[in-house]
Amino acid sequence: MPGERRTSARRFSTRTLKNAKNPKTYRDTAAKRWTQIGNKTDCALLALAHDLGVEYKKVAADHSAANLKPVKLFPFSSARKRAGVLYEVLGSAAGGQKKFRLYMKGASEIVLALCSNKLDAATHTVEPFGREAKKSVVENVIGPFAQQSLRTIALAYKDIELAAGQDSLDMAVVEQTLSEEDAVKLTGQNAETFAMEKDVTFLALVGIEDPLRDTVPGAIRQCNDAGVDVRMVTGDNIDTAIAIGKQCGILRKGLDLEANGEVKDHVAMAGPNFRKAVRTGHCE
Repeated sequence: MPGERRTSARRFSTRTLKNAKNPKTYRDTAAKRWTQIGNKTDCALLALAHDLGVEYKKVAADHSAANLKPVKLFPFSSARKRAGVLYEVLGSAAGGQKKFRLYMKGASEIVLALCSNKLDAATHTVEPFGREAKKSVVENVIGPFAQQSLRTIALAYKDIELAAGQDSLDMAVVEQTLSEEDAVKLTGQNAETFAMEKDVTFLALVGIEDPLRDTVPGAIRQCNDAGVDVRMVTGDNIDTAIAIGKQCGILRKGLDLEANGEVKDHVAMAGPNFRKAVRTGHCE
């Protein structure tokens, strides 16, 4: 429905803006192209919101410093694969308990693992987001996107309401981190994980393409002709990495790929398996 779509797009734009590094986009209607300043991922997300019918500058004005006060940044790193910002919702205490909101954006598998709820686009209600539902998203959305060389980004949020009579948020609680064991159990990776990041609400998942430069396949062929094998190390989903490897010529039929296009054993490896192989000399 148009109204539901616009509401969802507005939420999408709000989450992007509040968890972005001051991106700016300008639409040249005559040239039918975007001029983008800032982080390319954030700019791409704002351009998508525009295409869905939401003007991000209007959303930014509605969610200005008069409405939200930044409290804590949960920084992005190649290990964490996500970033978040915690805001105080100004004026919320006038109607009851003081409220805070955490916005999160990052690699889809990691963000999904941190979600316990999802926002239903049709009913605008928060519903449980269990293991089977997440598995369905991985198999039916993330997997097909990755096989098309798309990098998948998930957006999520979390509302925190203070207890009656509590005037401020305990920063020791905000900055509390999980143990390495608990972090690995929850996200599958040994990286800094804040307790505040648990039990977020899943909002959206998008696929972003990083187009290959026209000169890349030719450059890789020149390396191969000179006897140099090119290999890629990336933080992308392994299916995305394989698709890009095929597209640019890193993965070659007969050498890296079987006749049916499947990758040969040990040619493409996820980080944990690669590190284990380096340490032990054995591949799984």
